[in-house]
Amino acid sequence: MGQVKKYIKDTNIHKEKLNNEYRVIFDEIMVYFRTSALPEEEIEVTIQDILSSFLEAQEAGKAIEQVIGESYKDFCESIIAEFKSTPKDRKRIILSNISMLFLIITSIITVNYIIDSVRYFIKSRSMTFNYAVSLDTIIQVLMGIVAVYVMFRYVRGSGMTKTTRKAKLKEYGTLYLASLIYILIFVGLEYFKIDKIVFFSVEIYIIIPLLCLIIKIFDYFANK
Repeated sequence: MGQVKKYIKDTNIHKEKLNNEYRVIFDEIMVYFRTSALPEEEIEVTIQDILSSFLEAQEAGKAIEQVIGESYKDFCESIIAEFKSTPKDRKRIILSNISMLFLIITSIITVNYIIDSVRYFIKSRSMTFNYAVSLDTIIQVLMGIVAVYVMFRYVRGSGMTKTTRKAKLKEYGTLYLASLIYILIFVGLEYFKIDKIVFFSVEIYIIIPLLCLIIKIFDYFANK
């Protein structure tokens, strides 16, 4: 088991000791940090530190506001700002973001290859291991980056605490509209056949392992 998985398992075990007041806010804080740009290991260490301080405060009979103030988001942002204050940590955040970029690229290529392979098999009753990197691929990657950014912003901004019905309806409406636009763009890409504009082709068993290796390298240096 990797170190990050150990941290997550340990957190899941010990957070059960929190009462309802602390537990609700702690769950919000976990989501907030795990959708931040910080390196994965740094996120889990920070979450464990916060959990320890919550357990100590709970034992001492303190209210949650005495620990984090009036807003858990401001509390999280103050910690994130500290990480961004040194050149070393800023570099690690950049490396973590690059790793996420390659993860998006890998996911999109994998899904595209599976869909293309199914179509190819239906037509020719044979398999292909060739993947064509086209203009369609580039646009999908850009859309994937935007989608992940919007999703993270949405999750971080739609906390469960003190949210009105009107605010929730506005969030759902915005999410529905964004999803509709996203689907229409994909339909447009299919209609204009821009997947025919091919830049180069590569064997899938070469590009996927290579991209996974790149992700591992950036993750290693981001968490070093």
